[in-house]
Amino acid sequence: MPPHPVDSPEPGTLTPIARACRRELRGVLLGLLLLCPPAQGWAQTDTPAAVRIDGGDLADVLNRYAREAGVSLSYDASLLRGLSSPGLHESVPVETGFERLLAGSGYRAVAVGPGRYVLQALPTSPVSAAPEDGVTQLQRVVVQGAGIEDGSAPNTGYTVRTTSSATKLDLAPKETPQSITTFTAQQIQDQGLLSVSEVLDQTPGITLVSAGVSGAGSQPIYSRTLPVTSIQMDGVMASTYILSGSAEGDIGMQDSFLYERIDVMRGSNSLTGGAGDASASLNFVRKHPYRDRHVSASLKYGSWNTRRAEVDYSTPLGERLRVRLAVAAQKGDHWVDRVSSDRKALSLIGALDVTDNDRLSLGVTRFDFRLDGASPHGITRFSQVTDYTSGGGPHKEATETAGRNFNNATPWSYTDREYTNLFATWEHTFDNDWSLKASYNYADNKDDKLYGEMGTTFYVPWADRASYAARRDNRRNKVQAFDLHLKGSVELAGRPQDFVIGANYYDVHRIWQVGYASTLAGGSLAIGIPNYETECSADKFAWYDQQIADGQAQWDAFLANFGGDPSNIPAGFPHSLEEFIAIPVSGKALLTQRCEHRDGISIDEWNASGGDRAPTAFNGLDMYTSQYTVHTKSRQMGVYFATHLRPFARTHLILGGRWARDENDDPYITCRDPGGLYCYDTTGDRAATQPRLAPKFLPYAGLIYELTPQINAYASYTSAYVRDVNSSTTKSLATGDWLPPVRSITYEGGLKGAFFNDRLNVAASYFEMTQKDFPYQTYDPKKPQTTDEGWRVYGWELSVAGAITPNWHVAAGYVQQKQVVPSNDGEVLLQARDDFTGSYRAPEQSFKLFSTYRFNRLTLGAGLRWQGPTKSAWIPVETKKVEEGLMKQDAFYIVDLMARYRVDKHFNLQLNVNNVLDKEYYQHERSYISGAPRNWMLTLSYQL
Repeated sequence: MPPHPVDSPEPGTLTPIARACRRELRGVLLGLLLLCPPAQGWAQTDTPAAVRIDGGDLADVLNRYAREAGVSLSYDASLLRGLSSPGLHESVPVETGFERLLAGSGYRAVAVGPGRYVLQALPTSPVSAAPEDGVTQLQRVVVQGAGIEDGSAPNTGYTVRTTSSATKLDLAPKETPQSITTFTAQQIQDQGLLSVSEVLDQTPGITLVSAGVSGAGSQPIYSRTLPVTSIQMDGVMASTYILSGSAEGDIGMQDSFLYERIDVMRGSNSLTGGAGDASASLNFVRKHPYRDRHVSASLKYGSWNTRRAEVDYSTPLGERLRVRLAVAAQKGDHWVDRVSSDRKALSLIGALDVTDNDRLSLGVTRFDFRLDGASPHGITRFSQVTDYTSGGGPHKEATETAGRNFNNATPWSYTDREYTNLFATWEHTFDNDWSLKASYNYADNKDDKLYGEMGTTFYVPWADRASYAARRDNRRNKVQAFDLHLKGSVELAGRPQDFVIGANYYDVHRIWQVGYASTLAGGSLAIGIPNYETECSADKFAWYDQQIADGQAQWDAFLANFGGDPSNIPAGFPHSLEEFIAIPVSGKALLTQRCEHRDGISIDEWNASGGDRAPTAFNGLDMYTSQYTVHTKSRQMGVYFATHLRPFARTHLILGGRWARDENDDPYITCRDPGGLYCYDTTGDRAATQPRLAPKFLPYAGLIYELTPQINAYASYTSAYVRDVNSSTTKSLATGDWLPPVRSITYEGGLKGAFFNDRLNVAASYFEMTQKDFPYQTYDPKKPQTTDEGWRVYGWELSVAGAITPNWHVAAGYVQQKQVVPSNDGEVLLQARDDFTGSYRAPEQSFKLFSTYRFNRLTLGAGLRWQGPTKSAWIPVETKKVEEGLMKQDAFYIVDLMARYRVDKHFNLQLNVNNVLDKEYYQHERSYISGAPRNWMLTLSYQL
């Protein structure tokens, strides 16, 4: 949205400063806003701001007051050097507060827009003046308070004033024709969230499913019932593997301290996010340097001996260079027995103003994570059992519930994650305020898992049997991403029209170490053997017993021939009783194993030994040496454009699109021992055609109409595409050719509003998504191989985020959605249907809320998370109907509390208590992966 115009004063009433500004800076709106006092200023907020600020250095006092009041203040910091303020100790309107803080300083705060103020010298102030007419000059502008632009002070709110994550255009949230949620660093701090997955779990419309202990198992993220597979880093399109070393479902493992905020754009968005489902696109905004010095640090201690330290330091180094360092280190245990973790996160970013028009930014983030004693999968909630001893056929049994703290992993299980991300940005600003920006990202991420786990496919305590699996999963991803775009504005029809055009690209090299020794878990438990009554009769066991007894007698007679001394027995003959009767003994053992429940392992033995089983080894293989490496490479590229047009008063058009192209190379193998036993050829798995997508246009369109200055109505049409080249459903069963990618079209409309000087954003929307080119999967080459009747998802959302008053912050969202299964017209469409949703049925209703209120030095907060029932399509072999095989998680709600006390102007003490009511729930429908029990975290923080 363009800046609001400054009202013109009546003729003859202009001050000399205003007259000079109009003469010298006519047509330059930014200059007018920053330098010219309006004759009719912005209306002063009548509601008093309940902000109390201790006295001290004037610049420091103004910075704190602006942050606490939720406004921005622009000024030249050098002009205030050596000045002090007595502070403010009563609730007064914001402008009155500035007046009292600045009393006697020679300066005043002038409102130039909603929530925006400029520090201006009074006529007698000792400031530099222009030689011609005495116009006040601000030699260096510093933005303090609630601003979120690059170089500003920290954002202390729960929303932002502008975002470019959805379209590359700088739009207010109410001008963005999509559902968008921003999770700020302030909200992350208030809720005490330590990982990206914890942040996303608190985000409205987002659902996480944990396959094991968090950090060990995959943790796919869902929005609008579909997987989230679209990622941006500082607005640069990239593969999800830029945040993961193994799978797309691991993107939430990183430390949340690395990011200033996370933007979540729900729906189809191939414009900026590239390929992905019509779920959501995530933009991770890193911690870039501020223009002034900011220091914060904290120490945390909490449940399960969790210890954490954080430091965030930003400072200028001279007039043109700024750097910011953010470091976090954490150790602790877990509510699951024998699990411990150690993680470290680092972000170092520098920004250099090479010239007045050129800026170069360089940075690195690093995340190291070690988790010991944890399983990637939990105990199954249903077991497939065939009990021949009772004559019963295959049937499904509900697993007896294991305790929250039960560990189904061996002590030697571990997960190692090493993520490194290097990036660079160069931005040139032209004299007409157009800008050209080039960005590059490089990531080298490693995930190494070694584990032994029990009970993941069957767990039957009454039979003392559980499945057992041991595996090494060692993967690495290398990602490069590049973005170049030109952005600017021109005036047409008397209104500014904004444009952006650019190109983006990324490539991924996935490296998978294979050929370790492994033990696979059986899919079901078989107790006894068929024809149990006959094959396992007492006569059969008695026969083996007789064979063993006869063998003992024969051994005694045989040994007597050699004087009773086994050493006299010649070579080639048995030298012990065990060797002499080995055949009948092994025969009885085999019969016992077949007739009794001997699949898997003994649960009693596992509990007695603490799960201590030796790592698997066989046929010269072990779990530490890879025999061969599988390489897969893919790349995506595109050209995009977006426009923000204002054809009429109060009307906005957002029009854009992207020409997308992607390529996936055939996998290839490198072997440890070329030509050896464990070197395999994968050429037989290749499709008849190359998996390449020719340039396809993906449109983006939005219409916004300003109903009032605060409320907009909007409608949008957005598109996305996705293709999983690792899934058999993306190749035609009839021809072997690659099928076209699935396209998702999202229609969305509703109302958006911004209130209280744009500090509070609200939205109500309806959405509907349909899929085209969905796999039809037929063996008949004469029939179509795709259909336009894929998944359909529809629903509506309500959201609110920001500040209701300077002291009351809130972030909340309610989502109701419905997923419609495709019709089963294809011969094997059911397989494709489940593959494209990860066999998961997201909750149809969910609600998330967190709010804080400040009472002078004390801030209190509370949160509520509620979601309806969820389902997962685990289908036992004897179940014919899909719905009968769905495993379910009942609805549940979680209550969290927070309290923070401001000890003085530098120190705060904060307590977070999560799951206050100690609700027991599961994070996965298929297995007993418990959500966190009641837990607490105490934080001592410092801010300079």
